Amino acid sequence: MRSFLLFTISWIFCLSLLSCQSTSTAPPTLTSSPLAGLPEETSTNPNPIQPTSLPSTPLPSTPSEPLPSATATPNPRWIELTILSKGRITGTPLYSPDNAWFVIPTTNGISVYDPLTRKEYLQTNQPNCGNPCALAFHPHSNLLAAGYWKDIFIYDLTSKHLTGQAHIAPEYAILTDLAFSNDGSLLAAGYIDASQQTASYSIIFDTQSWKPVFTIGGTHPIFSPNSQELVTVSYDGINNQITWYSTRDGSRLHSLEGSRAWFLSDQELLVESKGAVRVIDGTTAKARLAISGTKAGPSSNGRTIALLVGSEARLYNLTDGSPLADFPLPTTGLRPEAIDGLYFSPGDEYVLATTILKICNECSNQSGPVLVWKATDGSLAAVIPAPRNRYWLAFNPAGEALAIAIVDQIQFFDLASGNSLFNLDTFSDYIDQLTITRDGKTLVAGHSQEYFGLRLWDLFTENGFPASIYLPGMPYEGEGDVWKLAASFNGDTASLGGYFWSLETGQLIGNTSERAISAAYDPKSSQMALGFKAGRLELWDADSLTLLQPLPVEPSNELTGDVISLSYSTDGKVLAAVYASPTPVVQLYGMPGGQPLQRLTGQAYIEAVLSLDGNRLATLSSPSDSFSHAFPFGFVNLWSLSGEKILRFQSENVECLAFNPDGQILALGLTDGSVELWSSSGEPIQKLDTHQPGVITGLAFTPDGHSLAVASGIGVVELWGLKP
Repeated sequence: MRSFLLFTISWIFCLSLLSCQSTSTAPPTLTSSPLAGLPEETSTNPNPIQPTSLPSTPLPSTPSEPLPSATATPNPRWIELTILSKGRITGTPLYSPDNAWFVIPTTNGISVYDPLTRKEYLQTNQPNCGNPCALAFHPHSNLLAAGYWKDIFIYDLTSKHLTGQAHIAPEYAILTDLAFSNDGSLLAAGYIDASQQTASYSIIFDTQSWKPVFTIGGTHPIFSPNSQELVTVSYDGINNQITWYSTRDGSRLHSLEGSRAWFLSDQELLVESKGAVRVIDGTTAKARLAISGTKAGPSSNGRTIALLVGSEARLYNLTDGSPLADFPLPTTGLRPEAIDGLYFSPGDEYVLATTILKICNECSNQSGPVLVWKATDGSLAAVIPAPRNRYWLAFNPAGEALAIAIVDQIQFFDLASGNSLFNLDTFSDYIDQLTITRDGKTLVAGHSQEYFGLRLWDLFTENGFPASIYLPGMPYEGEGDVWKLAASFNGDTASLGGYFWSLETGQLIGNTSERAISAAYDPKSSQMALGFKAGRLELWDADSLTLLQPLPVEPSNELTGDVISLSYSTDGKVLAAVYASPTPVVQLYGMPGGQPLQRLTGQAYIEAVLSLDGNRLATLSSPSDSFSHAFPFGFVNLWSLSGEKILRFQSENVECLAFNPDGQILALGLTDGSVELWSSSGEPIQKLDTHQPGVITGLAFTPDGHSLAVASGIGVVELWGLKP
């Protein structure tokens, strides 16, 4: 399995055939072509951000640097047509205070939408939010602060310019929070020091110069209404602590025990600690009121608070501590301990509860429904169905709608009724590989990391917008395994990890008793090949999902490694199988009977792909002595079916590969996010400068050879095509 570093910080709950001729006798080395990006330093004449068009309209083409070639004859050019997926959503979306913008953090940057028209307004390429980005809107302008890791980028959304940058200096700093003061003069950036387990700090920046003013202890900075004070939260390894500071010089005013805090006024602070909330006077640092309860959710006006008290969710008056209303649970067997958090909507009309469900003692927790009560009388207004995995919540400023974000889409709901309003689904989970059905209609992406299943795009949609369907499968069950994706040639079904889905209905239609590592459909019959652990290779009937026969027919002591790759020739007469360690082998079988043909040894083979014309075999091999899940990349050789090596391509660090339909072009996806196109004679054709900041994990040509889909592990999918 391709490994990716996944950090999850939950706020609320948490792309006519080509021909190329060259007079060169040896393929030249490809050169790198860096992606265009925003300036790294602030300038008095800032460079504008280039907005990305909606998927329904072809994106502006991005020039790609041609690979060096001795020929003077121009090759057909490949250009970017559209972006099908903008990456993986990684954190809480954010509305601007005036409801003019809706900002979504993704692994490919920041997407900014108009919440009224639902159209994308801007796509930035910095920061790439591999971790959840920290986002904050300036209270009195259209400035957006977006931070990731150690860098903070300041965007003017009206002019679409990068207007400033700030940097957190400590070497091991990891940004966690951003907050503007209410007067807009200061920006607080909370961060943790990864070199010290419990160290956390906040740097306060001046918003005119974007230079640091002072540094204080703790993260999760919150400013007082008059911007003259702020509080942070820190953890010393034993207890959580709230520290109250002056914004004039960063001097400490008070230290209090607590895990969360909210300003009720300039001089009153609400603190949650050890099963109770207290209202603290800013002058004396003493509590004037204490109420028992957990999961605290104060109203925006600071007058009331929702608490979980024993087995009940209840509303209290923060003036005198008197109870105001009880919030009943729906009669669906939901237990009080399922409540994970309580929140007021803007305007304080509704109180919401996020829930977690524990199915069994051995099972992991699952997301439960979102409960919506009326704050006035505690009556249950709506029950919003549970998303399929962890989620983040965002309210529109009017407090009328709720956005629930998961990794590949955002669902919008009406709070009064709980009815679904619309979805934004131009996102995707981490992608391991791509394939296109042979009818050219459906692009299929496979996920086998955090969540297991498929993601589909209809490439025949009339208006050009890629309609998509996500098919959730089984949870990921193993570390270090490679699950190979395959789609039937008639476009009816797809297989991943031994599970089979109907591409027409999206329903799971069956599975093997043991997880299949690899799969391939016979293009000329209803058979398919499935590869398992320990050299087990079988032929199945793809219609009935029943076993036909094992391969090879006679057992071999040399074919004992996991079957990690399978590929059929277009005529269905040859099947290529890759057996991993302890003895890496590529074995060719004559089909349909499965008689052994040529065998390749001597390399740590990762993948073998037959050209669709059935005349060539391309292999991807690891530079190490044996296949390793930690190094699923390497170099590519081209072979004849008789086992004669024709050439070795000059590219290194190749992650995936794909032949075009006539076998004359080989596309290579690299670990640096670029794609190289080579002729079958070893001549470079073009290097595609993709928008991919991550490893290229999937490549697939359309059956007519006119388009190429490109995917990265971070969930970005692009469609490239021949320039008209």
